[in-house]
Amino acid sequence: MKKRATLLVITAALAVTWSACGEATPESMKAVSYNVGLAVGFVKAAESRAPLAIEQIAALDADVVCVQEVWLPRHVDALKTATADSFPNQVFMQPDAGTKGAPACTDAGVEPLLTCLATNGCDKVCADNLVDCVLNNCVTEFTALDPDCNGCLQANVGLPLADIEATCKAESTEYAFGGSFGIGLLSKYPIVSQETTVLDSTTNRRGVIYAELDTPLGRVHTFCTHLTAVFTDIAYPKATGSWQEEQAAQIDKLLKLATAKAGAGGQVMMMGDMNAGPAGDGYMAEAEANYKLFTAAGFVSPYADNAHKCTYCGTNPLVGGGADVLIDHIFVRDLAGTTSAARVLDGSVEVTSCDKPFSGAYSDHYGISVAIESADNTK
Repeated sequence: MKKRATLLVITAALAVTWSACGEATPESMKAVSYNVGLAVGFVKAAESRAPLAIEQIAALDADVVCVQEVWLPRHVDALKTATADSFPNQVFMQPDAGTKGAPACTDAGVEPLLTCLATNGCDKVCADNLVDCVLNNCVTEFTALDPDCNGCLQANVGLPLADIEATCKAESTEYAFGGSFGIGLLSKYPIVSQETTVLDSTTNRRGVIYAELDTPLGRVHTFCTHLTAVFTDIAYPKATGSWQEEQAAQIDKLLKLATAKAGAGGQVMMMGDMNAGPAGDGYMAEAEANYKLFTAAGFVSPYADNAHKCTYCGTNPLVGGGADVLIDHIFVRDLAGTTSAARVLDGSVEVTSCDKPFSGAYSDHYGISVAIESADNTK
């Protein structure tokens, strides 16, 4: 019996290691990061796009997926249900609305903005067009608001204008979308351990999902996140600091977390919309100094190094102009193997905004895919 058991073990090992043609079976994994852009009232056609994008995510050729900007509970629930079979191991951060205090806006303080909005017809546009109308016509009045009032108005994005006004005259709202973090980690691989961490942020909740995954490449310390955007046309609604400084502080905490979890030499994969990236052929830099914080810590972005395509692009119908940038990344460190990268989920699709159909995209971002194949594979 002992000899027979040994023979069975050897036979099974050979079956795993060798293919029918006598070549080594690759030990590999494929990861995808995708900002789904389901920010109702901020990114156009979110409600129309949600079921279409979720269907695409469920069908992805991937082993691990980090999604961002799935803000609303109904969209989170729909994504969980649709991907339960393809990605049975899932982690989502629970919303935390933060504090609600005294009224953030006064009648007198908000009056110049409301007058400007009415003059330019912004009080009559649908929710999808409200932010654009404000920034295109009334940015001076919006920027001049008291920081608390400004922050409250931003945090109630997606509501009708009258509701935003009423809410901020009655209370202060700290975070948009009920304090949702908008991120989720989907995995075909077992999750050995997991943890969530809240990052200090403004207007939108920011956090990190950590999971130690048991993969064909060994244990991989995986992080899924979405960092603060560095806006140039939206005022930072605090008395001190800036969007870029806030993002840099988040990166510092993220890098320290990676060191604490992976230690020296542990395999690390860090995924998400980092809202920072280098300049390249066909795209401009975005918060490049912050991007270099990752590379200085030994992380490599295979997509940025090899794919040479923007991920947030002015030609995307949902973006509708502006600079092309590469801000979505799957950073790796100490992962032994070769990598290849590609842009995914970048096709066109018919969607509806303000009751008008148009040829759009699944999101205002395109997804990225990185495949890692073990360096030990030989033919």
